[in-house]
Amino acid sequence: MVKFSININDKSYPFPERLTVLQWKAIMKYDIESQQNWPLIIATLFGAHPRDLREASDFTIELGIGLLVGLLNTRQESKYTDFSKLTFGEWVDLDVWIQDGVVKSMDKMLTVLGDTQWSDEALYKIDAYTQWRSYIYRQYAELFGLDFETEDGEIVEADDVEETSPAESWFSIIIGLASDNLLQLDAVTEQPLLKTFNFMAHQKNKQISENFKKYKQQKENELQRNRK
Repeated sequence: MVKFSININDKSYPFPERLTVLQWKAIMKYDIESQQNWPLIIATLFGAHPRDLREASDFTIELGIGLLVGLLNTRQESKYTDFSKLTFGEWVDLDVWIQDGVVKSMDKMLTVLGDTQWSDEALYKIDAYTQWRSYIYRQYAELFGLDFETEDGEIVEADDVEETSPAESWFSIIIGLASDNLLQLDAVTEQPLLKTFNFMAHQKNKQISENFKKYKQQKENELQRNRK
């Protein structure tokens, strides 16, 4: 059911009440803040050719963009995956996809978060996940060497963290957990996420404790040598 129609060159285009994921992705490829892109964006929405909009009035184009902006930013509550039951592999995939950008990766993210054809439901699911993701990173900040989180939710790494791509970083972690055994890679990625993070945190704390003991023993040995 539609509420509006836009007339362009004597042809009526029904304006959708909701955008599909495909429509949202197609439109979001353009910079909507650039007025030069507006005719192309409207043409993309309606599946029209840009030349069909050459004679369209500025008012018509502006009206269409105004209505469209509202649809692009709409969220509709929708059921999503229980994030606490994600596997380690699903977390890794989502982390790589989310850093690649929602426009590029929305379809893939929805295979884990819960499928839907509507962009408003998809954005609701993704928003819920990104909030939970930030919560998890806060809980395991020491494990990942995170200094703090900015007000807008951006996760900031410590200065001494080596700069590598998310995919490379996670694959290195997976290989380490698999003890460099190719046959164990799937076994690692199929583990429950929180179980894996707790294990990683334990291993890191254990290593820190062992390093401290070695450092303390080294200092004691140096002190004994200095006394002789």
